[in-house]
Amino acid sequence: MIKNPFDINKAVDYTDEDLYKYWVNISSPNGFNEFIKPDTLMPMIIEGSKGSGKTHVMKYYSYELQKIRVQHDYDKRLKEGFEKESFIGVYLRFSGMNSNVFAGQGLSDDVWEILFSYYWELFLGERVLTKLIDMQSNGLLEPFDEKTFVEALLGLFLHNENHCDTLEGLRAYLETLQKSLQYEIHNFRMQAKERPNVDIKLPVSTLTYGIPNKLHELVPYFNNRHILYLFDEYENISEQQQQVIQTLLREKPTTCTIRIGTRPYGIRTNKTIGGIEENIEGSEFETKRLDDEIRNSTHYKRFMENICKSRLEGAKIKLDESKQLRDYIEELSVEMLVEKAKQKKSTYYVNKHLSEDLKKYKHQKLTDEDIDNIMRLVSFESDLIVERASIELLYKKIKARSTDLVGDAHTIHQYAEDYHNKKNGKDNHIATRLSYFKKDIVDGIARSAHL
Repeated sequence: MIKNPFDINKAVDYTDEDLYKYWVNISSPNGFNEFIKPDTLMPMIIEGSKGSGKTHVMKYYSYELQKIRVQHDYDKRLKEGFEKESFIGVYLRFSGMNSNVFAGQGLSDDVWEILFSYYWELFLGERVLTKLIDMQSNGLLEPFDEKTFVEALLGLFLHNENHCDTLEGLRAYLETLQKSLQYEIHNFRMQAKERPNVDIKLPVSTLTYGIPNKLHELVPYFNNRHILYLFDEYENISEQQQQVIQTLLREKPTTCTIRIGTRPYGIRTNKTIGGIEENIEGSEFETKRLDDEIRNSTHYKRFMENICKSRLEGAKIKLDESKQLRDYIEELSVEMLVEKAKQKKSTYYVNKHLSEDLKKYKHQKLTDEDIDNIMRLVSFESDLIVERASIELLYKKIKARSTDLVGDAHTIHQYAEDYHNKKNGKDNHIATRLSYFKKDIVDGIARSAHL
């Protein structure tokens, strides 16, 4: 059997080689370079819905992919190839940080903020050093005084009992400190302690910005280059943890820059630590929306065709050269797709998941009659798109811990009726939601019906 080349659809499940092999640039003068702007120092927040390609795009600018790209373009002559690179990309996912342990257990938010900030410096510092160790082993940092550089970084610590003089020694030291911190957090309650026994050796930004600064100061290769931080899955950390990252955005030096990848709903706050300052779009950062960038491209169809061709070629599936790729794809209008979904009874989302969530709702006592009433009000059998938009609005109320879901459902039902009958007021939330997210809602209906 031929393996389905579309079985894997998440970039995090691909190897670095796969990500390079399946990379397709968007058809604009500078491709995704124009979107990511890796050479500019203004921080950027990149919003992208699930499946938009955000992770693939961000990982493409990481050191691992730079290395593969240079090996291909320069016939494995890494040193020559990296002389042309203006940045070194450091990619990491917030979901890989185990950040959920930095909350609760009877400790104040202020204590957790300090502990998370410290862990962040250890976590990021170790990963930057891993890239530098690989660069050093490939001769990309020469001339490089390793001992002097490591000593300079150790000098940034508030307290240091380690006397290593190699990058690997320092990396291992940061890894040991991470494990020690995690051990204390996981065990302090079991050991009847009031709080973890931790010495904070690195305040926020010490290594995040200290490493790029020392590279610029001590390593000739970085005299005219910068570190490009690529922080993905931002929605997976709490509001207080995001304040730590917002603080880094605000205080960023010129030796590095930041790109933050997030789902559209992922920004919980723009405030810095303690809520003292608030970052403003256009001043401390700019925002880019990947979905809009791709969909508004004049070559959107060609871009999507090239993605499909890349997957097929990677699986060694040959198409009839006399045919276009579109000849193999069923053409479906929105109306046809929704009608197919109706036939498959894809309203399971209303009938099953919503009902179960309402039964478990803790912020208002809902009777069986209340739940039936809510279900009836948000159902809209004559228009699945309006129905799905209604459900999403109700889930926003659920997330906001509303204490009057029945009343909310009545309001949403009126929005839906007005929209369906083309009586849209300026405050009709169904109309507003569909003006921004109709394509995403249609995609969701298609997935629900397995179309």
